[in-house]
Amino acid sequence: MKRLTRYEKNAQQISRGDAFIMCDFYGFKFLAYFILPIILYAIRHTSPRRYILYRMIQDNTVKQEIEDEWKGVRSFQSRIQAHLNASGGMGGVGATHQLRNISHNLTLLFAFSVLETTLKQLRDESVFNESRNGLKALMHSSQIHIPWRNFDLVDKAREDRNRVAHDQEILERGECWNIIDGIENELVSWNVVSTKIPFNH
Repeated sequence: MKRLTRYEKNAQQISRGDAFIMCDFYGFKFLAYFILPIILYAIRHTSPRRYILYRMIQDNTVKQEIEDEWKGVRSFQSRIQAHLNASGGMGGVGATHQLRNISHNLTLLFAFSVLETTLKQLRDESVFNESRNGLKALMHSSQIHIPWRNFDLVDKAREDRNRVAHDQEILERGECWNIIDGIENELVSWNVVSTKIPFNH
């Protein structure tokens, strides 16, 4: 076997080093162009909670508007209840049971309006796809992309809201309170509303 000179050995070592560098380079390109997109796709489509935290409402102005609207819901709710409570004291006759319920049903409609605005904004920011603007379509299209805490509760409440809005049915005010609490739980968990707002019955 031919013995290699010192220069030939050095040349072989350099060639091997170049080969390793080339392997590293092409390995990095393979990772960047093929592996990472697959990982990102998997995170986006199999881990909706991580995705929604990353893709939560990007427009800070709209986010603030929605949060202010929700504060308005809670403020309206508390003011109604305070007036209803006051009307029953100080020798007053007091509001009828039906009037108490009607007052809180109006607040319920306001709360669902905020939820609808939120879902439309998330749709517009491509968190999920839906061409229709109806609340039912928005809710069901968002279900696998947004980490709903209790989708069934809010979906059933949506049907109750429709009966209030279109058929003039009136829910008991306690039902309205529970539904509004449920909507708030979703908005807080999605980081649209920063914190829960207490409501004193």
